[in-house]
Amino acid sequence: MYNVSFCDPFKDDIVDLGKVESSKVMELFEKTPWQEYLKQMENTDANKIHYSPTLQFEDVVTNHAISLSADGGNQGIEWTILYIRPKIVKYLFGLLGESSLTDITEIVGRSEADVRKCIEALLKEDYQFLNSFVL
Repeated sequence: MYNVSFCDPFKDDIVDLGKVESSKVMELFEKTPWQEYLKQMENTDANKIHYSPTLQFEDVVTNHAISLSADGGNQGIEWTILYIRPKIVKYLFGLLGESSLTDITEIVGRSEADVRKCIEALLKEDYQFLNSFVL
């Protein structure tokens, strides 16, 4: 099960799309009208654009997530992929306690094929792939 949110370029607030089953994650990515958002952004005053169109999937159990942002140009869509995961930090080998932090890495200028690989890795809980791919 995944929490899903969407950053609509023309809305102030992030849209919570609720929870979806893993079988619906790729379909949701594919049905998002990325190209339409990017074309509409080209013809809109920059002051009225709040975000790049961005879709985020977070595993409700592990809290690992990916955030997928589209950016348009003459060459087609380029993607920015963020990998978000929990990180436990121990102080003085755990003697002084520990804190739970969030670790985020990002890659830019990626292809749709790269996005699909990252979605599949998240669904398979292949965090080793995501750690090595999204640097």
